[in-house]
Amino acid sequence: MKKWRMPALFFFFLPTVAVRAAEGPVSFEVFFAQRFSLQENFLNTEGSITSSGSLRYESPYNLRFNKDQKGYSFFLGAGLEAQLSRGLKLKGFLDSGEIKYDKFWYYNPPADCGGGDPRCGWMSNGRDIVEEARATFFVRELFLSQRLGREGEIEWWAGKKRFSAGSGAVIDNYVLGAGGEVDLGETWRLSAAAVFPNGEFYAEGKRSPFVWLEGAWQFSLLEELSFWAAYFHDGDDAVAELLFYGLFDLLLASGYVPEKATSSGDFFWLGAQLQKLFDRWGLTLGGALQFGRADVSITLRSLLGGPLIQREGALEVYAGMAEASAFFDLADWATAGVFFLYLSGQSGARQEVGGHFTSFVGIYPYITRTNVFFSGGMNQNFSARHISSSGVNARGVLAPGLNLGLDITSDLLLRLCGAMLFAQGEHAQSHSRFYGIEGDFNLEWAVASWGRMLLEFDYFYSGDFFDFRKPLDRPDYLRSFTTEPDAWKVIFGFDITF
Repeated sequence: MKKWRMPALFFFFLPTVAVRAAEGPVSFEVFFAQRFSLQENFLNTEGSITSSGSLRYESPYNLRFNKDQKGYSFFLGAGLEAQLSRGLKLKGFLDSGEIKYDKFWYYNPPADCGGGDPRCGWMSNGRDIVEEARATFFVRELFLSQRLGREGEIEWWAGKKRFSAGSGAVIDNYVLGAGGEVDLGETWRLSAAAVFPNGEFYAEGKRSPFVWLEGAWQFSLLEELSFWAAYFHDGDDAVAELLFYGLFDLLLASGYVPEKATSSGDFFWLGAQLQKLFDRWGLTLGGALQFGRADVSITLRSLLGGPLIQREGALEVYAGMAEASAFFDLADWATAGVFFLYLSGQSGARQEVGGHFTSFVGIYPYITRTNVFFSGGMNQNFSARHISSSGVNARGVLAPGLNLGLDITSDLLLRLCGAMLFAQGEHAQSHSRFYGIEGDFNLEWAVASWGRMLLEFDYFYSGDFFDFRKPLDRPDYLRSFTTEPDAWKVIFGFDITF
């Protein structure tokens, strides 16, 4: 991969120069987190090497709940904030990502060390640690910002920064770019940003910009009605990646495997969100429409051999999302909540590259409603982001749920969550829309001002969406109906901040 050498060097030396030039206070923070994890029967999204007479690769489209792992991981980070001249501020954060070493982990199915599996050795944020270092220099955030105007009503930023749009369903990632915000009196706010979503110091991904515009009417400090619009240009085969990994379960069952894909296109979002507080409860409502078009080319390989097959088409995306949540203060120490999340999905059997695509596409989505099906839990800040369609095999998500927070003492917090999970579109083989039911338990104990202990237990009851005749990549007479087991995990953690 071609690297941006000069920008990478700039980001490396900027903190040193800034600290020397600082005219105001300079603050530092160091963060160290440890995790001991046990996971059983997780959905195997990488595929695996299985034994059936002889060793062979099994496709992840089979939706096997056969992934077990247990071991130790850690995260090390350091933050800097420096006040420069004329209100200019520098903020940065370097971190290792979640570090795993294969000697401290047990994987079943085992890692494929002969096939370049990143789990064989040191790994950061789900990939080889050397690749993570080359792509990010472990720079998670590093940006300049400044407030201008008589009362600081104008603010701009530039650099690498965590950026979120569309409640995290569209994008929530560490991006490279610039943005700004203008307060028009006490009631109106305008925001804009132009970024490269992947945030890496490679030339790859830099032909795919993302632009965001938002206008908000503010009732109070925590209440507002906002309207937003976003645009993304796919110049790096992003939509092709979705098709490659998310749509061809049916083709696989028919005897074809996607081999290579390319794409180019433009996508738009229009959305709104309302945040309103009442006496002892609050309400959030939001939604978005997505539309766009991409020219896609994909190469297929037959499982029976023969020449490669080339298919091309124009993919037209028409999708949407909606969310609603409310919290209720039952007492000073207890808060209950309800939520509903809808992400549209693909329905029916898809056998062509072009045509309509109705699964809501997130550029780098990051949703934390639950700990297993989504990306919540104590490890949520360590999760790697990537472009994806909604749900499993692009089938979408409908997730009604409940949560409860208890401040048992000022130092001991308990969080409970439960949700039912459905697909909008049925699976092509099981003809079911029921993903399952999830329950989450999170306990946090602040043992000191510098440290806290965490305990998490999550259980996912797998629904019959995942139960069908498997494996898809074998002839029908060699398949058998499989009922997948339930998934669960336990994580113990200890965080230190100073």
